[in-house]
Formats: sequence, C-alpha cells, structure tokens
Amino acid sequence: MGDVKDFDAFWREQERRRTGGRVGERFKVYGKEYTLPLDMPAGVMLRLLRVREELGDDAPIPADEAALMAYDIFGRTNVEEWTRQGMGIEKLVDMLAWAMERINNDVGVTAGNRRSRRSKAAGKRTRPPASKRAASKRTRSKASPSSRTGR
Repeated sequence: MGDVKDFDAFWREQERRRTGGRVGERFKVYGKEYTLPLDMPAGVMLRLLRVREELGDDAPIPADEAALMAYDIFGRTNVEEWTRQGMGIEKLVDMLAWAMERINNDVGVTAGNRRSRRSKAAGKRTRPPASKRAASKRTRSKASPSSRTGR
C-alpha cells in the first residue's frame, strides 16, 4: 500500500519553524484578552476572493460576509459574546480590518481602504467605479505617445 503523506506532522514542523515559538498578536475586547492566529484562515481568504470577484475589488464587504470572516478569525463563540455585549457591525468591521492587517498584509484590507469603505457607505465615492477606471485606462492606452507624455 505505500507510504502515506502525513500533512499533520508536516504542518506541525512547518509551524514550529515558521513561528519560532511566537504567538499571535494579543488584543482586548470588553475587558478580556484574546490572541490572533498567526496564519490567515483559508476560509477568510476564499470568502474575500469570492466577494471581490462578485462585487469588485473596491466594493465594501457585505455585513453577512464580514460576520462569517470574523467567525473564522476570532471564533464564533467570541463574536457572539461580543455582540451580546453590544458590539455593532462597524466595530466588528474595524476589528476585522485590524486583524487582517496584522495577520497578513497582502489580503487587501488596510486602514486606508477601510476609511474608503466608510466614505462609500456614507454615499461618498473616493474613486470612480471599476468600470469607469477600466474605460479610462483603455482610452489612455489608445492615446498617442506624445499625448501620454505631455509633449
């Protein structure tokens, strides 16, 4: 029957080498301390990719998707406890954006585009829609070389 690849042992060794004994960043909510995971849960990344594909890179993450991502990062029991203590979606989204920045800087949720999302939610557009940006790029690329350089 041949050898079986033991991913559990492989991942334990990889984690030990990668972290060198480090733990995730600690944070406090409603007087209790918690620890972030060192690695972004795959469910969060897959959900984020799907949302971006469906709604575009600049679209705000829908509240239901943000809640599911928060469950994956913080744990369902913790998120539900925080909401029982009065946490609203804005605070949860703030925590989610902060956690995603800390866990993995290349997931596309940063303090800057979090502020952009809030502006959009308030009805203020900070960038033209993706379709207009794409049309603008096509128009610029068709322009003559001298008009692109300003000469």
